[in-house]
Amino acid sequence: VIVLLLFSSAFAVTEIHQKNYVISSKNAIFNQLDQTASYEGNVTVSENKFTIRGETLKISYDKGRMKELFVRGLPLIYEEKPNRKVEKLSIKASQMQYQTEKNQIQFKGNVKLERNRDTVTADALKYDLETKEFSATGTDENKPVRLTINSLAKSKAD
Repeated sequence: VIVLLLFSSAFAVTEIHQKNYVISSKNAIFNQLDQTASYEGNVTVSENKFTIRGETLKISYDKGRMKELFVRGLPLIYEEKPNRKVEKLSIKASQMQYQTEKNQIQFKGNVKLERNRDTVTADALKYDLETKEFSATGTDENKPVRLTINSLAKSKAD
């Protein structure tokens, strides 16, 4: 198993749009015919700007290039590394699909986005990594999209 994990880390460092992804997990299976890689158990995907944690990950490749990541977890956690404009961004959900060519992520199932002190809860959320635009949807009247804005942000004078 250790050899497989070392091989999986080497295989998982992939360049897409000038990005490198490092993936770790308990188990990994590679299918060259289907051009897929599947990871199970304490999966972590790290990239320069974000980290994703979940229980399972399936990656689809097209001609050796990473095309799509599908992550599941109870919950899975997506966190962006802080920069000057955004103090903290964290998204929890049951599953996510990251389309690398479009640079978009779709979250589904009990989605909770926390940005600084504000929160959004929804059944589904789309996030465009290029434009930093979010789009949230509810599936029925009983579970609408809910936004909580915390206006009590501390000022620098405090």
